Parts: sequence; structure tokens; C-alpha cells
Amino acid sequence: MKTLREQINSIFILGYKGVIPPENLKELVLDGLGGVIFFAENIKERNAFKNTVADLKAFQPELITSIDQEGGRVERTKNLPDAIKYIPPLEIIKLPENLIEKHYEVLAQELCDFGINMNFAPVLDIHTNADNPVINNRAFGTTADEVIKYSQIVQHILHKYSIFAVGKHFCGHGGSSVDSHLALPVIDMPMEELQEHIRPFAFAVNDGIDAIMVAHVHFTAFDEETLPASLSKNVISYLKKDLGFSGLVISDDMVMGGVTSFGDPLDVCIRGIKAGIDMFIFRDMTPEVLQLLSDLENAAQDDLELYARIEEASSEITDFKKNIKTKQVHFDPVLAQKEIEQIKSSLK
Repeated sequence: MKTLREQINSIFILGYKGVIPPENLKELVLDGLGGVIFFAENIKERNAFKNTVADLKAFQPELITSIDQEGGRVERTKNLPDAIKYIPPLEIIKLPENLIEKHYEVLAQELCDFGINMNFAPVLDIHTNADNPVINNRAFGTTADEVIKYSQIVQHILHKYSIFAVGKHFCGHGGSSVDSHLALPVIDMPMEELQEHIRPFAFAVNDGIDAIMVAHVHFTAFDEETLPASLSKNVISYLKKDLGFSGLVISDDMVMGGVTSFGDPLDVCIRGIKAGIDMFIFRDMTPEVLQLLSDLENAAQDDLELYARIEEASSEITDFKKNIKTKQVHFDPVLAQKEIEQIKSSLK
């Protein structure tokens, strides 16, 4: 039986600064941390990073080891001396399907070789606003059908290499004109119109997506009150009940401007937990984040609803982690780079 503190630890995915994980992160992994997220600053040399992931998993074999590796603008491997430059989603859809599959095979093999078991991909947003500062060429198309067609290729290939696929950013970030890293975007469209943006998520749910990342975006179709979807009971209830999603509901990074204006970290996490978020991402394991874990433990002891939701989320995460598998691949970065360059030549 997990202690309350271990249950709280389990609902967090934390990042760290620099190449070497700090000792207190390792201690948290030992104490049941849900997962670790890796960014470009953590990945400077192939073997060193591979060893880092393996060392963390030695503390907890069922640890979620996660990354944002979409290809194109979002590539966390970009600082490697022999980094493979993948193709942005909006570009890759110009290629024949067999080459798209080959491209994502290479991407998934690289992640698998590193020991990554969760990728925050595919992007399920539809590129409907040319001035969108955050999605744009990260999307697989300008229509729901395009996004569905190509995102499912990514999902299936990630699964082939025992990597959890996380669809993002629910309910759809493609129509916004504000970057949620900086401030709260507002998408003001009727539910009938928003349904088209939701359709790729509904398809992914039916196709077995493992987790859904909820956006720090206000959707007026769900809430009159100004509120990011990540804190919205209406949005998350719709995802779980109306779409029938039974996987993990994960927040976007909780240090983003689209959510930080809604209270201190404790307040927003309590609101998120009660709204239905199962796991929170914090990109940096700062002293404030460590304090948050303690503050949540204290708060839950006096709040039965919060306590029950933490128990529920932690139980779901424990069940989810039973599906973690290790797949061995032989990955040659030199050959992989040649293969990607060959695929790119078909774009010219």
C-alpha cells in the first residue's frame, strides 16, 4: 500500500537542469515519482544520455521516461553532435505514406534505443490559423481528416517500439493566435465548430491512444469563466465520459504562462486534480516544486475530495505502468541520418 506522499509523487512528471540528474531527483524516483521528462539541455551525448535513462530506471524499473520528440521544430535531441534532423509534420505529409512510415520508424527506434517509453506525440491539433505562433508546422494538416490520417501512423509506430503515445493538445490548439507558453489563448468558437477540432482526438481515443495532454487554452464552448482546459472539469469530463477515454490525462507543462496566472502552484494543482488531471508536468525540479509536493500532502489530509482524487489518479498510473515494456533495438545514428536525408531528398 502506497503512502499518501508516494501517491502524490506518482502523479508528477519532472524535469531537471543540466546533463546529470540531481541527487534529489533520484531520491524522488526511489520514492515513487511518476516520471521524468527530458529536454534538449539534458541530451548532449548519446551514450551518456542512454546511461542516464538506464540509471534512473535502475531506481524504479516502472518509471515513465518521457520526451517531446515530434520532428521539426520540437526535437529534444537537437544538441547531440550527430543529431538527426527530422521533418516537420506539416512538411512530411507531402511524402508518400511508405516514406512517412520509414521516417517515424527511425524516430521511434532512436527513442527506443535511449530507453524512452513515452513520447508526447502525435500533435492532434489542426493547423487552421496561419498566424498561430505555437502550432503551425507542428500539425499534420489543415483538416481533421489529414490530421487523423497521418497522426495514426505515428501512434502505431510508437506502439510498435513499446513507446506510449500522448495525443496533444486537447481540445485543439491549432486555431489560437496566442502562445500558451506565454499567456492564456482563448478559442471562442461554438461547440459545432470545435467538434471538428476534437475529431482527431476522438479518433485517437478509439484507436488506443495511451494518454492525452490537455492544453492551457480557454475554450468558451465549455466554460464561460475564463479557465484553461487543464483546470476545467467540463473539458476533462467531456474527454473521459463523452469520448470514453480511459487512459491518462496529463497536463501541459505547469510553468507555462497559460496556467500560472490562475494561482500559486498548490492552488492550480488542487484545481487540476479535482478537475480530473491524472499527471502534472513540471519541466524543472525547483525547490518550489519540491515544496509543492509537501504542501499537497498537507492539503490532502484536510480535504477528502482531494485525497480521493489523488488515490484514484495514483491507482490509474500504477495500472498504466503495468504496460511498460522494454524493447531492444540496434540503432546506428550514421545509417539513420543517411536514411532521413534520403527521405528528405524526395521533398525536393
